[in-house]
Amino acid sequence: MVAALSLLLSASSLAIRPQPILKVYRSIEVMALSGASMVGVATKIQPPAPGGEQEKVCVVFRNCITINWYGAYSETGAFLNVDKLKVDDWIKSKGRILSFDGGEWVNLDDPQERFFDAQLNPIKDPDEVIRRLKKTYRNHPEIARVRAYYRPLSTEESRRLGVEPGARIAVPCDRNLEQWAVRQLGSKNWIDRVNGTAALVNFESPVNVRRLNALLKDPFQGQDANGQPTFPVRQAARFTLTSWGVMPRE
Repeated sequence: MVAALSLLLSASSLAIRPQPILKVYRSIEVMALSGASMVGVATKIQPPAPGGEQEKVCVVFRNCITINWYGAYSETGAFLNVDKLKVDDWIKSKGRILSFDGGEWVNLDDPQERFFDAQLNPIKDPDEVIRRLKKTYRNHPEIARVRAYYRPLSTEESRRLGVEPGARIAVPCDRNLEQWAVRQLGSKNWIDRVNGTAALVNFESPVNVRRLNALLKDPFQGQDANGQPTFPVRQAARFTLTSWGVMPRE
């Protein structure tokens, strides 16, 4: 759904231009509820069993702190999607590595990494990152796997957080996201209105149906590559309504 609306937005722009690769950050809430498993310091690579093959690298960790399970051995292994040379760097630097179920990882001590919560508060201390991950997981026993939404950061938000222009952050699909989406609908910037419309796809309700029906008369007009007029906000609203099985009130 997000990809489809992104294509719609690109096709409706005033000019066709190369699309940059956008930087994506994950909020602490999304990390904690999407498989964050353990933090540890890498000590070695465990070779595969004789005659066996494994696509992931088995990295052995010490000083382990578990996130989504309880207890750890003095040395605990994790199968990760990582280059062996990168593991050598971890061993030399003694960086704390956050591993995820499925093989993803994050080096918490990498100065290039940035961490934020879903309210866009920076978290600069790795110990605080670990504490927040554990607390978030404990506070949501009802969530086995969070549903995330990759919401764009505004120019002002990107500047305040010191991140790349056009970056996105993965946040939970909760009422905070719905409230953000509704605020976007009232923006004077047509791109904000498209973004809000896209996020509302997760929150079908009678009041949101009324909100999107009102956008079917949105005044912003662009043009496609052939110079034909387009109405991207109206198109986005129509797209979300029809995805709910609602007939737009043209």
